Amino acid sequence: MNSELNTLDSPLVTIVMPVTKTRFLAQAIDSVLDQDYPSLEVVVLDDGSSDPAMAPLLESYAERDPDRFRFVRHENVGQSETINRGMEMAAGDFAGYLSDDDLLLPGAIEHLAKALQVSADTVVAYPAYEIIDEKGEVLDTITPTDYSLADSVRLHDSIVGAGALFRTAAFRRIGGWDRDLRYRADYDFWLRLGSLGDFQRIPEPLAAWRYHGEAGTVADAGLRMSLESLKVLDKLYSHDGPPVELEDLRAEAYRNAFIQAAMTLTLGGNDPSERFFVFDRHMPKISQAASSAVATPDALLSVQVAQLDREVAELRHQIAQRDELVAYLGRPWWWRLSRRLVPDRLRPHAKRLGRRLRPDPGSPSNRGA
Repeated sequence: MNSELNTLDSPLVTIVMPVTKTRFLAQAIDSVLDQDYPSLEVVVLDDGSSDPAMAPLLESYAERDPDRFRFVRHENVGQSETINRGMEMAAGDFAGYLSDDDLLLPGAIEHLAKALQVSADTVVAYPAYEIIDEKGEVLDTITPTDYSLADSVRLHDSIVGAGALFRTAAFRRIGGWDRDLRYRADYDFWLRLGSLGDFQRIPEPLAAWRYHGEAGTVADAGLRMSLESLKVLDKLYSHDGPPVELEDLRAEAYRNAFIQAAMTLTLGGNDPSERFFVFDRHMPKISQAASSAVATPDALLSVQVAQLDREVAELRHQIAQRDELVAYLGRPWWWRLSRRLVPDRLRPHAKRLGRRLRPDPGSPSNRGA
C-alpha cells in the first residue's frame, strides 16, 4: 500500500495522530486527508479513549480511505509512547504528528515536504501557525524565529510549534520521544533533533493549534511541567562535553527555565510595582497579538516617567505657594493690611501713595534716629 503512494518527486509523508477525544477529531483528520499532496498516509492511535464515538468514527475513515488511513487502539500509555508507537508504523520518509484538536491548513504538507527536499542536511521544516478557538476563529498568529539550538536552549523555547515535518530516519536515530516526560517531551525532542542538522522555517501559517477548555493545559499541572523543564536541561547538560556555545549559555538557560516555572505556577504575569518584574521580550517578536497588546518595558518606563513628571510639577506648585506665603509674611504690617483692605483696582494708586508716605532712610530725622 505505502510503496504505491511513494513517488520520487513526492516522498511519502506519514502524519501520526495520538487521539483521546472525538470533539474536533473529524476536523483534524479531514485537514490532513484534504491536503493536495499526492503521497500521504495517516496513522491514528487511539490512546485508550473512553469516548464511545471513537471506534465508529475511525472505522468510517478506514472504510472510506483504506489506502491512506489506518488506525490502532491500545490502553492508555500517554502521548510520548503513543507517538513512538505510531512512528514505528510510519512508512513515510518524512513524518509529523497532529493532535486530535489541531489542524493542518491547505497546502501545508506540500510546502513542508518541499522544504525538506531542498537539502539533505535539513532534518526539520516548521511553519508559522495560528491559534484558534473552539469555533475555529483565529486568536493569534505565531511566527517563530529562525531555529538555532543555542537560541532554543537560551530562551527555553522549543521554537518549533504545530505543523512541523521531520525526517523519519532522524526521529529513529535519536530514539523518538522521551517516555518519561509528559509535559515537555516536545521541547526535549526538538532539542535532540537540533543536534542532527538544520531546521528550515516557513514564515507562512500552515497549521492551527486549538485553544479551548478541554485542551490539556498546565493550570492543574504547573509544578510537574516546571520540574520537567528543569529535567530537560539537566538531561542536556549531563552529556559529556556539550558544545561550547551551550556551556556558555548554561546560566541563562536555567535562569529562564526558573522564571518560566514561576510564571507557570502563578498562571500569568506580574505587576511592575512588585519586587521582581518579569517581561517576556521574546513573545512580542513571534506573537501577532502580543506585539500589539503587550506593554514593553520602555512603554512601562514612559508611563512611570510621566507620572513622576506630574508629581514633580505638583511639588513645584506647592513650593511656589510656600515661597509666596513666606514673602507675604516677610512684608511690613501696613503692607499686609493694605493688601487686605485696598481693592485690586486701587492698588496701583495705593503703591504710589505708599512710596510718598514711606520714611526716607536718608532724611536727617531718620539718621538721628
